[in-house]
Amino acid sequence: MLVTYLETLKEEGFKETENLFYGGSPFRTFLKNEDAVFVSFYPQWKAMYVKQSGKMACYNTPFEIPEICFGIVEYAEKENDDATVVSVIRVSEESFNSYTAEVKKMGFEIAQTRTYGGNTFIALKKDSAAVYLSYYPSVSEMRIVAEKNSMYFNFSDTTRAKKG
Repeated sequence: MLVTYLETLKEEGFKETENLFYGGSPFRTFLKNEDAVFVSFYPQWKAMYVKQSGKMACYNTPFEIPEICFGIVEYAEKENDDATVVSVIRVSEESFNSYTAEVKKMGFEIAQTRTYGGNTFIALKKDSAAVYLSYYPSVSEMRIVAEKNSMYFNFSDTTRAKKG
């Protein structure tokens, strides 16, 4: 999968400019004029992530989430079979709000919202799935956590004993 894709990029006139390893996985950068393609391959999950001009083409998330058409995807990692974390830099508040609206259009409902230290945290749920969005305006960064079988909303507060 990876080798075929890299050969295709070279045939299309992209030149490889960097070949790095991040977390033990290959990460390659290809340039053609003003277009950039970033390729990461994770052999342990047989997953390939491709980011072209700031858009992530494949997240390998446990369920479909809206495409990121803004900022730069700095990190996208499948944490386990049910969860993926995506970190996006150079994100405006408008882009964060638009992305939240896109997640809601997919049938997710806002379950919790919190602002702390100027940062915004939103938890959305749909059946057993959850999407957690965090926005850090001081560094223009957004984090997405997608969980297929989230247990977060199933916990109850048992620390307070009922008084009779």
